[in-house]
Amino acid sequence: MKKGILMAVLVCAVIFGCSGGGGGEGGGGAAVTSSNPTLSAVILAPNPAQHGDMQNFSAVLTFTDPEGDLDGGSVKFTYDGVTYSAVLGAGFAGIKNGIVGLGIGSATLNGTIGPVTIPFWITDRAGHSSNILHVTLIQT
Repeated sequence: MKKGILMAVLVCAVIFGCSGGGGGEGGGGAAVTSSNPTLSAVILAPNPAQHGDMQNFSAVLTFTDPEGDLDGGSVKFTYDGVTYSAVLGAGFAGIKNGIVGLGIGSATLNGTIGPVTIPFWITDRAGHSSNILHVTLIQT
């Protein structure tokens, strides 16, 4: 059931017509100015995930970007001391808010069983960083 709902959200999110909104956990990161993007929610998939396995992750991001210049920017996350980055493509040009689903990369999960906190943030083409959201990945 959860996978079906997540897939529906991902399909909807790929269409940039979805509106932004929703809450999220904030904290940390660079000082947010009027030109910084804002990340307000992150849904990570798969979640839960098998510890010790290589996982191809995707995420649904809810964001705003006053300058509409996320194209050429990136979505970043840190797992087990390594920062991963996925480029935000030309489809983000001019988009000032939205919900989008995208592949964000692969990582080999460590041996932890239970919750693991993963920080996520986005950067725009000019290098402005968003706030950091902490997502809990449940490793089984």
